[in-house]
Amino acid sequence: MSAEALLGLWAESLPVSLIIWLVLLVVVLYAGRRWIEPLAATVLGGVDRMLRYSARSVRAAARWMDRRQRLYLRWLERERLDQRLYRELRGLHDRVNRDLGGYPVLQHSLHTQIQRLERDYHATEDVPPPEPAWLRTVADLAANPPQGDPAVARVLEDIHDGLQRASRASLEQYQAASRKRLELLRDMLPAWRALGERLRGVEQAIQGVTARSRQVDEVLSRERALADGGPELDAGLGVGAIGRTLLGLLLLGLMAVAAATSFYLIQRPMAESFGMTETLGPWPLASVAAGVLIALGIAAGLLMTETRRMSGLVSALGTLDQRGRARLFWAGLLVLAVVASLQGALAFSRDMLLGRDQWLALIMSGEPDPVMAATQWIPTLTQMVMGVLLPLLLALSAVVLDSCLRHGRAVLGMLAALALHLLGFALGLAGRLVRWIAALVAVIYGLLIFVPVKLEALVRQKANGRGLKLEG
Repeated sequence: MSAEALLGLWAESLPVSLIIWLVLLVVVLYAGRRWIEPLAATVLGGVDRMLRYSARSVRAAARWMDRRQRLYLRWLERERLDQRLYRELRGLHDRVNRDLGGYPVLQHSLHTQIQRLERDYHATEDVPPPEPAWLRTVADLAANPPQGDPAVARVLEDIHDGLQRASRASLEQYQAASRKRLELLRDMLPAWRALGERLRGVEQAIQGVTARSRQVDEVLSRERALADGGPELDAGLGVGAIGRTLLGLLLLGLMAVAAATSFYLIQRPMAESFGMTETLGPWPLASVAAGVLIALGIAAGLLMTETRRMSGLVSALGTLDQRGRARLFWAGLLVLAVVASLQGALAFSRDMLLGRDQWLALIMSGEPDPVMAATQWIPTLTQMVMGVLLPLLLALSAVVLDSCLRHGRAVLGMLAALALHLLGFALGLAGRLVRWIAALVAVIYGLLIFVPVKLEALVRQKANGRGLKLEG
């Protein structure tokens, strides 16, 4: 039976049938009001309570997720700061050992240099010649000169000549001593310059150590700020995690393009080496070999970055001792160099193989005297350089992948927390909507059974009035 036939069940006229249906519905609702009202209240109230409890649980889960994300982001930042602090302290240690490790020797050298300069300085002191013993006698004679005696005059002239000769000799001795002092002062200049250079070297070393110490203080201040925490810090860490994740995804996309380009460069020469028709299952053997060669370069880069603790994808490699990690690093570097050389050689031979294929195609097509195309050296050299550089670029993919995974986890956690907050809000809104619907249903139900209820009230009122009259 169709819906239209069901609505017109009671009369040929549809409006009359609808009125009959409405009257029947009102009668049924009125007759079952003792059960319908509690049932509706129970069902809608249960749905409301279920939605409210679900909203509370989801909000609690969202708050727990937020706390976990804050702790994880702070742990990431603390790990980054610890690594930077280790590098700064290592650099400070190396700088102190390199620049200030020989400080006792430098101090002894400076002390020796200063003693030598002091000795030479004292040797350059201006010492006047001693006063002659006969100078006082000459002064007395000059004060009381004899008069009128020619013998005395000759004696005085002889004394005067002797004094002039003695004065010239003393002056020459004094000039010789002055020249010697000047030579000593001139010889002191290189020593002063060497002393100045050494002191400048000490000053530069101390400035370098001071700069390193400032960087260590900066890292420690950031760690203290991280320990104190705060909403602004958490927001900054979240934004930083999103930025690093997007950058990591972009770099991974570039790595994928580099891997595809490298595969394109070496696939044709690999087919020449392993055969055009050879397969390994459903895949051509040359394509599998090219992929294995690219993967070998990536694995070598992973080994190098893990042993240098630049990434943390394989934690077992980071727990090895210094000698073991050094051996694995050099082994990875050797493998990477071999892979880069092989890919460069294969990329170099690609143009020659393509030219030969073109020449053979011309022969097969019936060309009377085909000329083999000459290989252009610029594209060939470009392909060779790309074949060497692309494996070196792909060797860093482990660092990019590790950063993307670390910060991508934080971003996924933030998205999950946001989804839980939105779900809690939606459940709370649905609970409010159910309460509003319950109130609306109660009002509509009251309107539907308003007439029968009023009639019942009038009947009861009349019955009560008749009972009172009979009693009277």
